[in-house]
Parts: sequence; C-alpha cells; structure tokens
Amino acid sequence: MTLAPAPESQPSGTGAELIGRDKIVVGDLTNTYAAIGAGASLIVHKARSRTGEIRREERLIEERLADALEVRLDRYRRAADAPPFGPTLNPYRALKSYEIEDASHFYGRATDIDHLWRHLNQPLTVLRAESGAGKSSLLKAGLAARLLAGGHLPIYLRPIDNYPTDELKAWFAPDFATQAGFERVRADSLTGFLERVTRLLGAGQAVVVLVDQFEEFFYYLPDGERRRFAAELADCVQRLRTAVRWVFAIRDEKYAGFGEFHPAINLSFRETYALRWTAEQGRETIVEPARLGALAYAPDLPDRIIRDLTADGRALSPLHLQLVCHTLFEAHVAGQPRDRCLIEAGRYEQAGGAGGILEHYLQDVLARTAGEADREAARFVLGELTTSGYRRTRRTAAALVAQWRIVAPDSPVTLAHVLNSLVANGLLVVRGVGEAADYELTHDFLARSIELDPHTRARKLAGELLAQDAQLWRAAGAAEEALIPRERLARIEPYIGALAPADDERELLRRSRDRVDEMERQEVARLERELAATRQSARLQRVLVVVFAAGTLGFLYVWLMPLVLRYRAAAVPLVPVPALGVAFEAYEVTNERYGWCVRAGRCYMPDGFRRVEAAWETESQQPVVGVDAADALDFCRWIGRTLPTADEWVAVAPPFEDWKEMGPDEALLCRLPGEACYDPNAPVGLTPVGAGRRSQYQTSDDRDGGIYDLVGSVMEWTRTQRVNRLGLVDVADLDDIPVESINIIALGDNFHMPAEEVGRFQLALEYNSTSDTRSELIGIRCVQ
Repeated sequence: MTLAPAPESQPSGTGAELIGRDKIVVGDLTNTYAAIGAGASLIVHKARSRTGEIRREERLIEERLADALEVRLDRYRRAADAPPFGPTLNPYRALKSYEIEDASHFYGRATDIDHLWRHLNQPLTVLRAESGAGKSSLLKAGLAARLLAGGHLPIYLRPIDNYPTDELKAWFAPDFATQAGFERVRADSLTGFLERVTRLLGAGQAVVVLVDQFEEFFYYLPDGERRRFAAELADCVQRLRTAVRWVFAIRDEKYAGFGEFHPAINLSFRETYALRWTAEQGRETIVEPARLGALAYAPDLPDRIIRDLTADGRALSPLHLQLVCHTLFEAHVAGQPRDRCLIEAGRYEQAGGAGGILEHYLQDVLARTAGEADREAARFVLGELTTSGYRRTRRTAAALVAQWRIVAPDSPVTLAHVLNSLVANGLLVVRGVGEAADYELTHDFLARSIELDPHTRARKLAGELLAQDAQLWRAAGAAEEALIPRERLARIEPYIGALAPADDERELLRRSRDRVDEMERQEVARLERELAATRQSARLQRVLVVVFAAGTLGFLYVWLMPLVLRYRAAAVPLVPVPALGVAFEAYEVTNERYGWCVRAGRCYMPDGFRRVEAAWETESQQPVVGVDAADALDFCRWIGRTLPTADEWVAVAPPFEDWKEMGPDEALLCRLPGEACYDPNAPVGLTPVGAGRRSQYQTSDDRDGGIYDLVGSVMEWTRTQRVNRLGLVDVADLDDIPVESINIIALGDNFHMPAEEVGRFQLALEYNSTSDTRSELIGIRCVQ
C-alpha cells in the first residue's frame, strides 16, 4: 500500500490515498464534528467487517482488538453531539494541548499541517522543535483529527518510561499484560502486532503512529531496551512501509540522538520537519479563537503581545501565547459585563504584560486553591511530579499518597481532593482511576517553574537512581551482578526513609547492602591475614625492602609519566585575545592530545576511540569527538585551562551571517549538492587540524598567529548553559558541569553540514545540545 504525499495527488500502486485534510475547516464546528464522527464510524465498521475474513484461530483476538478499538474511538463517533461553543468557555488551552475534538478551533497551524501532511508519504518522519512549540497539539488536533476524518487510524502515544511497543499495545487494551485472552498479543513483536491492526482496517486505510516527546526515550529507557526497540522499529519500517506511518516528535536538543538510533534508520531533510512559528501564525492564534465567543482584542494589542513575547530575540512560543491569552480571557469574563466584547489593553497592563503573566502564572493558579494547608500539599504534588533534572514524570495516586504520609504525617489534608483540584485547574493530567491512576504535569513549562530545595533534589535523585537500578535488576532476573554498586548505594541509603520504596526495591537494597558488607568483611579479613603473615615472617622484612625499592621506582614512574603527558598535551600554540583577557588554542584538541589524558587516567575514553586507535597513523591528528561537555572540561582543566564561554567564542569567530560565504580553504564543510551531505556513505570526513586552511581569526601568515577551524570541522563545546527559567530563555556561564543532563551551547557547525546551511541561527543560544551527548560532530577547544 502506497500513500500519496498530499490529498490532491493520485494514489499509486495498490496503496491508500490519505484523505481528510480538507474535511475540516477551522471555525466550522458542526461539520468538523460530523466529519470526525463519520471517520471514526468508518474505522469501526471496517474493523467489524474484516474480522470475518481472518483465520478462525485468530478471530477471537481480532474481535477483542475490534472491541477495544470501538471503546477507544467511541467519543469521536459522538463528536457531533458536543455542546456548542459558549461565550464564557475559554477557547485557549493554557498549558493543555489541543485534542482531536479541538480541531475546529485549532488556529494558526494550517501551513504546518500542510507541510507535515506531505511528509506522511514516507514511512518515518521526525517532527523537531523547542519545548512549548506546540508539537503535541499539532499531532493531535492537526494531524490525528484529519486522519480520523479520512477514515485512517491515528494512534497517539507518549511512552515516557514505558517500552514503546508495550505502550502501543496498551493503547488498544490497557490490561493486555495481565488479562486472559491476550497471550498472543503479549507475544507479538512490534511488526506482528501492527500486522493484526492493519488486517482489521483492511486495504485503503492507513495506520499512523504518532509518538510524542520521544526525547524521554533517551532519558528513561536502559541502553539495552533502546537498542531492542530501534531494531524492532527498523524491521517494522522495512516490512510495513506501505501500511504504517510513524511520526516522532522530539525536542531540538535531543534530535542528534536520532543520528545514532539505528544503522538502518538514516534521516535526511526529507524525513525531518523543523517546526518554527511566525508572527502571522501567532496573530491568527490570538484573534480567531476569541471570535468564537464574540470577543475582539483592542487594536494593536495582538501585535503588542507578540512583541513582548519575542523581546531580546526570543522565538515566539505557542505555549507562552496560550498562557497570556487564556489569562486575559479569564480576567475579561470575570471582570466585564456580558455586553462588553472588547479585551482591552488596560487589563493586559494590569496583569503585568506578558512577562508578568508568565512569571506569576503558577502562583496565581495555586492561589485559587483554598487554604494554606491545601496549597502546601499542592506544591508537594507538583514537586513530586518533577525530576531532579526539572523534567516532568509520572506517579500513581498510591505512590503520591504514600510519599505525602512520610513528608507530612500529621497533615489533615486529603490528597485526593488536592489532586482533583490541580486537574480541574489545568496543572495536572490523569490517566486511569483510583489508586492506580497516573498523574503528570500538564506541560514541561511547569517543571521548569517549580523550585526544589537542595535536600529535596538529593532525595529525588536518590529515588531516580534506585528506580533505574531496580529496572536493570528486574531485567537481569535478580542476578547478583546487577546489584547496586557501593558508590551509588552510598548516595541512595541516606534517603531510604523518605523514599517509600516498593517491596522489590527494598529487597534489592537489602541484597546490595549484604553484598557490600560481605565485600568489606572480606577486605578486612584479607588485611588481617596480611598483617599476621607480616608479623610471623622475619624474611618478609627483607622482601619488603625490595618491594619498597621497586614500589618507589614504580611510584616515580607513575607520578612522572602523567606530568610528561600533561606537558606534551599543553604544548600547543596559544593566541592571545587582549580584549577578552584570554588566549585561545590555535587548533581543536586532537585524538593524540586527548589520548594522553586517557593514558594519564584523567579522562574517560571517547566513544569510538578504539576505531581511531586502529587507524592511528591517519587519525591521530584529527579532532577528537565522542566526548560530552564534562569530558571536554575535564581535559582542559587537566592542562591548566578551561572551555571558552559562548560570548568568548562568538567574539573571536566570524559573524554568523558570514559563515556560508567561507570557502574550502577556510572552513571544512560539506560541499556536496543538495541532501547528499546527510548520506552516511557520503565522501565527507575529518582532516587533521588546520590542514592548510586559513585562519578564521587573524590573517597572519604565521601558523601560530591565527585561530583555525572555529567554523567547520567539528562543533566545539563551551561552558555556557542554556537556561529555561519561568519559560524564558537565558544563558549562564558555568565553572563546573554537573552530573545531571543540562543544555550546553556547542558552536561552529561541522563537516557534515551543507555549506549553504551554516550560520542559520543568529543567536549563540540556538546552538545547544544536552551535556551528556557524545556525538561524532562535537569536539574541544581550550582557552587559558
């Protein structure tokens, strides 16, 4: 089955044409609901009719899936029965994403929907954007609603810490893992299960799997499960490429992880859609929803809101715009007579403008919670749903209640009442009911707005370490080698009383402590035996003299060799920059220099370094790659230097707008035509540092007088963090790079980047990656 790239195209082969985009007109509520309901009914009818054509031994499980599909789509079949849009119903979503049923008032995204729709002609697409750019809403109210209206099946998933294949099966049957009759489903591979689903739908109907927030896949799942799903996905894309489409939404800073996802999944610009929002889209999103409630904005107020939200060069954020408009609408409805139909600039100013609304949004919502005791419990819940790295996470109602009893054993507050209030106020979303219900923050914006004290962060980090170790232990079948190491155990045990661990986690802690105690007992016994043997043997004294002499020589060697290696690693040209008060190394750090740090025991081995060592004669003088930001800072400190800040790097580099004008004798960039640069077999690669290229800082003929390969070759880590605080983007220069993952600016573009694409961003803070990224495109340059 081949899917056409756009509704106006003709289907080819025996495939199904994707229809449905033109069946939804934003602003036309009646026909939108009718189209969605008709599409949902078509899918159910197809699923029901197809079950009679499937083998007898498979029919029961197919009927179960059809039943589950009917339950899942039932609310969309009744979409036309939805009540009309009232004048007091807020059309803005604040922190919540737009759902399928909100497609009729999902304004400002027509261009993005058209572009992304055309990508559905290929089996796999990556939607990339900043947090808060509206990826979730675009997938649901944009794509999924139109797919459903065309009779295709959209499956929206957010796996987070769950295995994606299991999350897909749970979309049909939440209890498939334990429920009788689903044994075949539990045994199905990803490809096998989707084959069942496509048989239900029949020819002509596509299955489109929309995987949101896929960056969490890289944060939460162990490496083994990541590799397993990558292999499953590669097999599914290959075997079901004409029947199933995949769209993965991922944050910009984690997009580089897709390049190392699986060798069979190679992405180019054709498979990637970078979501960027314009002021014109923002203006439509402000004005049009208000008209549904017969309201209008004061002249120039929409443009003023957009200017305030994009001050200091910030990109326009749909999330921030939704928060501002939602707050203004609520204030207008609460404070104006019903015959007043104008949202005035005075109310915007009274709220403190866009900056004031964003800064105080969380506190204003919490203030609506009655009583200080309830507000304290609400702050506790929000904190528990935030990780130590300020990302949102899920917790069950039972886990939250158990933790609350530990933190506030004498509190009279009923946590269930607080959870319901937070859901009603749009701060939490919930899946399921009762004690097993999963709660989660509505948006990452909240996680960045919550302040955690050092003790709470340490307690949460201990809990996260325990959860990771417990997951690995379960996967290893409770094997002895999967017990918690001594160093990690020392970070977890001080907080056990405040963690409320599960029974199997307590068992893991007990066994790990027993093993550590046994190792310590064995170590003490060994030392005692050695001491007894020393006292009993007079001859051992003479042996000790020899051992001491040999040890002294060995000590001198061990002590002197790192100094020699350090001296050699630091012996590179430094170029003073008087205006900054620093001196830049003329060249990027080479494999040879970094290898000396590894030999000295002061640096971790980069990813792929064994391959480099095998070709040492040709690659020793090439830039080192496969190092994360902490590795880069460790190397520079070893030789008495540090990483440059982003401001220092920008001050010595050519202006961004000049990068694409740099010739081959100045910058090592990809000069191949079109998208060939992204072909993994493209004839592009690194060369030794400098390699005869001209200086990019000074034009002196003196090879030691210039700075080379700032732009091109490999990107270079800085020690500047990109910070999202209260939804606003800022930067901070760091003296140390922490263990947990943060966003660090890396500058310079690289040898795989097409020359015509370099310098595409005009702000250094747009070039960033997570600090734990080990990429073949990022290297090191030190300053002193």
